[in-house]
Amino acid sequence: MYIFDLSKLFLHSNCFIYNKFGQKYTFYCSKYYVIIKKNNYSFSISYLYYPLTYHSSYINWREQWIKKRDYIYNYYLTIKGKFNIIDESISYYLSLFDYSIYLLKDFSFDSLVSIQHNKMNIDDYFNPFNLRLDYRERDFAEYLKEIFFSNEYKNIDYKSIISRGIGIFRYELVIARMIFPSYYFDLFDNIVLNNKEQSILIEILNRQSKYNKYIKNIINIVGIIPLKKVPF
Repeated sequence: MYIFDLSKLFLHSNCFIYNKFGQKYTFYCSKYYVIIKKNNYSFSISYLYYPLTYHSSYINWREQWIKKRDYIYNYYLTIKGKFNIIDESISYYLSLFDYSIYLLKDFSFDSLVSIQHNKMNIDDYFNPFNLRLDYRERDFAEYLKEIFFSNEYKNIDYKSIISRGIGIFRYELVIARMIFPSYYFDLFDNIVLNNKEQSILIEILNRQSKYNKYIKNIINIVGIIPLKKVPF
């Protein structure tokens, strides 16, 4: 609610509908519910470049990723041998995880955060339950991931998008987050926790080499990280 109240200065779409008691929440059958009015909108790349920024609590992606990486690895040991596609691929993606952590070992994190999203979804961009406070590089990096895995990058001038972001984004964070294999471990969660078929990983695995090339192209445009340091 706090983030949504902040975002009203910037976001123009979804909003809460108050109940007859003038409250946003309605308690029914031991649960709280809200009604949201969803307005139509066209997503604009400018939303990523100029989010509202605030001083907030200190966030350290590297520390968060180390904890998450350790948790995933230890959990995987409990299911090892149950999913052959995961068994054959997880070592590679854990190594990418390690490398994204390594890239940020000397990065100086600050407390200047912006309105960002838990999951980047341009069709649900203004859902108030998808908002969070984080570094502005989060949404930008996740957007670059999304347009690749949806194949939209073929129809979008992503090189101009990257060039426009120079001077706005800290590309050390953007590149580290793009290498950070959330796209794999989101599917991993769906398989081991939500009983999805492990075959949902196949498209990711088949496209990994192209994704690596995509990241290299972005690194070349930005020119801040030597290619020799990239693990592919």
